Amino acid sequence: MLVKNNARRPVQHTFFNDKLELQIVEIAGGEVKEIQDDIAEIWLKHGLVIEYVEPKKAKEEKEELLAKIAKLEAENKELKKEEVKEVKKTTKKGK
Repeated sequence: MLVKNNARRPVQHTFFNDKLELQIVEIAGGEVKEIQDDIAEIWLKHGLVIEYVEPKKAKEEKEELLAKIAKLEAENKELKKEEVKEVKKTTKKGK
């Protein structure tokens, strides 16, 4: 997962791998780095690190989603026009 450290200080995670060797994963303050998903999830919980999406990719994805929304709204309008509402007849019964 691509993450960005919003803190001024580095964030570090240490663990033992399968061979019982100490592994250290670190991200400097303000750095954007690809991190293993399980470690990134831990870091996201404490709030100093956020998931990072490149602005260009985010803009492209936004445009695609807006186009999809417009298409679905047009389809929804067509379905509403075709929908036929049934009229219920009510009769008043005397007392």
